[in-house]
Amino acid sequence: MIVPVYNAEHVLFDTLGNLVHQTFFDRYPEEGEILFVNDCSRDRSGAILEVLHSQFPDRTRIIHLTENRGPGGARNVGVENSTGEFYMFMDCDDIAAHSLMEDLYLAVTEHNHIGSQAEVSRFDSDQEYDIAIAGLNCRYLNWEGFALTREFSRGHG
Repeated sequence: MIVPVYNAEHVLFDTLGNLVHQTFFDRYPEEGEILFVNDCSRDRSGAILEVLHSQFPDRTRIIHLTENRGPGGARNVGVENSTGEFYMFMDCDDIAAHSLMEDLYLAVTEHNHIGSQAEVSRFDSDQEYDIAIAGLNCRYLNWEGFALTREFSRGHG
């Protein structure tokens, strides 16, 4: 999973806690990673990411960019530095269903789908988050919470 981060300290604790406890890591303990790309945050986001990494070094990696590249550029850096066969994107203010990574992984490996789309809905609390719930959609490709193979993405854009 690739997560660009920029000035997100106000929501980052909730997002990080949610992502490192994905069921994927329990089912596949030697596989997968969450790659956070700190896009020159001016708040404490970088320090928060380092604390998280020290607690979950087997599930997380952190890249600190030296120049701001925007969300797309940060995602591209994440793709270039990821080690897995598949990758997906989430934003730093997203909250995912605990089985999101596992559900999307199973969808693209066991059911031979080109990709899987995550439904996104919102709820209001003290903070406003996007809630990603894994679902399948093979008729069109949408980039919100999307898992792709490296081979597919090289051949299609």
